Amino acid sequence: MKAKHDIPKLLRWNNDLYDLSIDLINSSFKILQNDHFGFMSIFFLEKQIEHNRSMVILINNNQHWDSTLIARSMIEGYSQLIWASKEKSERGYKWRAYSWITDWRKIKNQILSGDVVEQKQLTILNQSLSDIYQLFLIKKKQYIELKNGLTHITDPFFKNWFGDKYSISDIIKEDNNDVFLKLYGPFSAWHHWCPGGIGEAISNTDNILQFKNASPENAAASLAIGFKCLVETLEIVDEHFNLFKSDIINEFINNYIKDLGLQTIVWKPEAGLIRLNETELRF
Repeated sequence: MKAKHDIPKLLRWNNDLYDLSIDLINSSFKILQNDHFGFMSIFFLEKQIEHNRSMVILINNNQHWDSTLIARSMIEGYSQLIWASKEKSERGYKWRAYSWITDWRKIKNQILSGDVVEQKQLTILNQSLSDIYQLFLIKKKQYIELKNGLTHITDPFFKNWFGDKYSISDIIKEDNNDVFLKLYGPFSAWHHWCPGGIGEAISNTDNILQFKNASPENAAASLAIGFKCLVETLEIVDEHFNLFKSDIINEFINNYIKDLGLQTIVWKPEAGLIRLNETELRF
């Protein structure tokens, strides 16, 4: 089984990528106050590094199915960052500004629960929101400043920072990444507790049902996806901050491809087999 054979290599390359990522993140560079995309990209890189570590730990402990939860999250983060990079100033600003919307919701819930919020905190929030709330306002909804004593407040804002015209799936599709599109659905089936997703993890031998922790196909697919998401996030950060690490990163990617060759990652979703060539991971 090729997937099982390639897991040690994929683990080694992800471990090496972690070391490379830590070296880059520890580089000396400055984020300017108005560099919203730079701010976004650095923290997306930090989270991708964290996910990469968690995935490796799970797979080293034979917890293959849950590695797909992390791979799915890495796809979502990578795709949002790629999407934001196409309009760095506007979309980077919107991602960062949306933090005030999440603060509004948190404080709204405190007020509706009967808690008293410090007036200074309310003043800062309301003043900050006055500059940005229209970016996230659902059409025909009304924004209401928060104050203590309110008993009912309708949430007028988009569910996500990227608005109501897009979903995560739309953002992935816009990147035209067929591999991510093919894997995101099966990964989501496991994430959302779908019968088909759980059913893939159950074996039936002589009418004896047993849960299978190990799934080499899942592990190999997750590691390959995790590698791509992290290494290309590295490239984005390197390019944005002019860290001049591109030669090192490109050599690393080329050696990875040379070592693994035209590997085939086999994923078995509900409707048969999808075979994905490593070359489709498009570096």
